[in-house]
Amino acid sequence: MKIYQNKKNYHELVEKSIKKIFESLDANVTFRELADENNYSAFHFHRVFKGLTGETVKECLKRLRLEKAAYEILRTDKTITEMAFESGYETLEAFTKAFKKAHGISPSRIRKLQDWKGLLYSQAGIHYSPGQRQPYYFFIKPRGGNEMEIKIVNLQPMKLLGLRGTGDYWNMPALWKKFHEILRANKLFSTEAQFLTVFHDHTDDIPQEQKRYDVSISVHKDVSDIDPLSIYQFEGGLYAVLVHVGSCEEIGPVWDKWRSEWLGSSGWKLDKKRPSLEWYQNNPSAVPPELAVTFLCDPVIKE
Repeated sequence: MKIYQNKKNYHELVEKSIKKIFESLDANVTFRELADENNYSAFHFHRVFKGLTGETVKECLKRLRLEKAAYEILRTDKTITEMAFESGYETLEAFTKAFKKAHGISPSRIRKLQDWKGLLYSQAGIHYSPGQRQPYYFFIKPRGGNEMEIKIVNLQPMKLLGLRGTGDYWNMPALWKKFHEILRANKLFSTEAQFLTVFHDHTDDIPQEQKRYDVSISVHKDVSDIDPLSIYQFEGGLYAVLVHVGSCEEIGPVWDKWRSEWLGSSGWKLDKKRPSLEWYQNNPSAVPPELAVTFLCDPVIKE
């Protein structure tokens, strides 16, 4: 029997299993099958998988299928009945009920939306995305009994289109509104795009009135600067990520608490050469505040 003796190997086990789940979205895979493939008892595998991802294999598979369904309803001519069967449901009624419970909207209404991302809450940040077969994630437990769960993630580079703001962060809602108006006018909205706020000056030694930030959208095609928007490159690298579920107005205090209580005892320190991010996993204006999901991302290096 294969023995995994440390956290690193547990993560390798779960990453391998998630890859298998991604490959099985159009079929069925059970936690018992995954346990057998890795020479694990079903009980121990179940405990490790749920402990690191926050959900069971069945829950993960169901959520990813519903994310895929939302993606394909927006981008293909498949009927909703076809999507119901491809998602593993025996009837259209059962699929529609599960879809609406998860997404808060019926599958027929989603076709009328242009900027719906269709991502559901995942503690481990595991989401359906065509071409991304296996996410990289890594959970750590802070020392000192802190209950916050932070993951150290190797974020990939992204090409971004942003609108610059300076000074008070309370001006961000107005900046986002202006940004959205420009995107719509230039037909730059994409259901595949990622929405982020990029904070270039995130340390306390810079006066607030001088701090720069960009409300941004990821772009994957040839897009040039559109005044007053600018193209820039996010370089990626190692980031400490906290998943915040709740109103965007709560993010500031949560971030302060995280930095003051976790960072100092984590073995990591802020990398002042790279920006911090708020990475929005659903549309805060389209869901109740308590369901808004934001990844709070700080650039880190080992102490």
